[in-house]
Amino acid sequence: MEEPVPGGEDRPRRRWTSLAVLGACVLAVAVLWVVGGFDAAPHGPKTVPVGSKVDQRRFTVTFVSARIGQAKGQFGTDTRRSLIVRLKVTNNSRKTTSLSSDLAQGIAGEPKPGSYLAPDNVIGYANGSETTAVQPGLPVEAELIWPLSPQNTPAKITVALWRWDYSTGFTDPQYNWKVDKKFTKPAAKITLAVSPS
Repeated sequence: MEEPVPGGEDRPRRRWTSLAVLGACVLAVAVLWVVGGFDAAPHGPKTVPVGSKVDQRRFTVTFVSARIGQAKGQFGTDTRRSLIVRLKVTNNSRKTTSLSSDLAQGIAGEPKPGSYLAPDNVIGYANGSETTAVQPGLPVEAELIWPLSPQNTPAKITVALWRWDYSTGFTDPQYNWKVDKKFTKPAAKITLAVSPS
């Protein structure tokens, strides 16, 4: 009778156990990737205080104040009673971006939990002059504007912010900045007291 090889009967069993553990690890990583990875916030968006910087990756914004006043609507329409949120914006990308078509994509008012309303207009100010663009690395002041009816005088406003990602599209191999407000939760929220005038 031959001497048994040490561990000879155990080898196939160990191989299957190792493969099962490896498969479980791969599955766990895949699930983490689908739900947002290790970077995902476990309890939803973080609440930030007024005056703190929020890094959206493409932009860094700092909220300053909120008030009710007269402001222009989109496309230079007549002024009307509006809710105006003032903030400072820095463009972190390498290209000049638009306040109304770019910045506004990643920001929305939240009149009630889970309900989001994009600003009607965004006006920027650089060195005392009105601007629609944000140069890379050069901060500007901006106003997010929502029209108000005469009977609507909110005491506060909550603003939700989403993160931007620099990635390729499903069918587009070019890298571009994208923000997904439809299928992702906001990264941060800020609530500002609204001054009546």
